[in-house]
Parts: sequence; C-alpha cells; structure tokens
Amino acid sequence: MKSVLLSLIFIIITFSACQPTHYIPNMSNVPILQEKGEASVSVGISTAGRDSASQYSLQTAYLLTNHFALQTNSVIYRFNEDFTRNRTRNSGQIHEFGLGYITNFEDKRFNLAIWGIIGGGNMNTILLRQNERLSTDLRLYGIDPTISIVTEYHSLSFSMKSFLLEYSNIRGNLDYNSVNEVEYLRNNDTAFIIEPTLTEKIGFKRFKFILQTTYSGNLMFRYRDNSILDKGHDRQVNILVSFGLSYNFYTRKKKTPVEF
Repeated sequence: MKSVLLSLIFIIITFSACQPTHYIPNMSNVPILQEKGEASVSVGISTAGRDSASQYSLQTAYLLTNHFALQTNSVIYRFNEDFTRNRTRNSGQIHEFGLGYITNFEDKRFNLAIWGIIGGGNMNTILLRQNERLSTDLRLYGIDPTISIVTEYHSLSFSMKSFLLEYSNIRGNLDYNSVNEVEYLRNNDTAFIIEPTLTEKIGFKRFKFILQTTYSGNLMFRYRDNSILDKGHDRQVNILVSFGLSYNFYTRKKKTPVEF
C-alpha cells in the first residue's frame, strides 16, 4: 500500500512537472521607506513549485520626496539540471519599473504604499522529452498596494499586486496533451493576474533578511477558442517562496535640529 501511494505521488509530480509554463511570478519589491532621500537595495533567490527554474532578483527603491518614490525590480530565470528527462526547462527575464505614493502613520510604525507598475520580458519553455520549445515576450501593467507594520528590527507586509499580462511574439513547436501550445497561447494572449504576498523582514536597523510567500492566480478564465481547452488558463506557477537580503541607506544628510 505504501509503495502504491509513493508511486501515485511520483506520477503526480512527474505529470505536473511536464506541464508547460508560460508565466512564473517573481519576487515582489516591498520597500519600506520613511524619509526623503532614503533608498533600498535588495537581492533575492526564489523557487517555484513544479517549475525547474530558479530566480535571481535585484530590487531598488528611492523616496524622492516625503511621499513619492521610484522602484525597479529585475529577475532572471535560470533552469537547473533536471534529474529526469520528463521535466520542463524554463528560462527568461522580467524587468519592472514603478512609481509609488507612500504614507507613514503612528510614529512610522505603519507604512502604506501604492505603486503603479509597468514591465516587460520574455519566457522560454523547453519540453525535454520531446525536444520541443515555446518562446514568448511579456508585458504587464498594474498596481501594487502594500500595508506594513514596522519596528526598528522587524517588519511584516501584505501586498496585493494586480496586473494585466500580455503575451506577444509567440513562437515555437511545443505540443502538450495534443494541444498546440503556440496556438493555445495566441488564442489566450491576455491574463489578469492577482498576487497576494506576505513579506517578513527581520535583522538589524539597516540590514534585514527577507522571507516572502506569493500566491499567483489568473482571474481571466474565458477562452476565445473553446475548441482548444474547456477550462481556465493553467500554464503558470501558483506558489513562489523567496529569500533575500535588503539594505536601507540615506543619500542625503539628515538635518540636525537647531538649538537656541
């Protein structure tokens, strides 16, 4: 009985690993900026469930005024060596730029932010067993509201990144379950993604460790061609776990109060 159960688990893992992936969520940039001239730099690595790709992220943010800020977020997907020829390999990159409005409350213990995000990149999938592949360019436009509880050595943030994802320049020869994936993606080249994310930072005043968990889901379940598939878009990774390091610093000297 135990061996049967292990076999079923192996079959499920192998089957899900073979499934093509057209989108993988990336590590969210959740800076906590409190004073004009404050900047943040973060690096991170992420792992995504059934997908064989690891992610490497570089994030920056800068508070231009007491409320307006800029951020960048770049991620590179690099496939790992697979232990079985039944798995897929994914590679690619996404680069994002954001403009945000930030407010701090209660002696800087609560931080609210809303970001407008635009970005672009590409995703490449290779199905090793059939030696087939698919490549596509990506564009995204959306918002990312964030609420954070902040202390000097710890912060806990919840964000809800929501964006329109568009695929273009779709090419390749990949088939999956008798479905032509190029045609599939061309007929379903738009998705609306929500990504609730919980981010915890702990460490020192300026230097902190990051633990982040993201759920990614597509709300756009309609199909333009019902003859292709009769269910919603399932070619994406849903769970992402990220680890990283962040460093906050000031680019301008703080004003010292004048004593009389």
